[in-house]
Amino acid sequence: MFSVNVEREEILALEIRAVLAGLQMASSLGLVSIWMEVDSKSAADVINGKTKIPWRCFNRIQVIHQLLSQFHNWRITHIWREGNSVADFLSKRKCSCKGTDIPPFLSPPTLLHLLDTNRQGNEYCRL
Repeated sequence: MFSVNVEREEILALEIRAVLAGLQMASSLGLVSIWMEVDSKSAADVINGKTKIPWRCFNRIQVIHQLLSQFHNWRITHIWREGNSVADFLSKRKCSCKGTDIPPFLSPPTLLHLLDTNRQGNEYCRL
């Protein structure tokens, strides 16, 4: 998990930037398989070749595909925001950080509770 403070940009470009950052982190960890769930159906469709790549995202999509080729198995799928409580929490959090990392030992208690809820497979009600 990570959160980053970003400049104003179109939402699809931001979602694709987040996928790229996540893949770069996964690659640096030496992972060989990855299943990334994104709450942007548009981003998932563009990356999976189901829709045309907007010109402003073309370079990032090319880098994403290069990174994906490093994994033996990969999957990028859409999940409703309600299905990913941690991403929902992080997207609402005001981030004044300069980096992109939230070490687990610095995680707010609410986030730790959501991680525990996810791990146990409990239902998440978004209010």
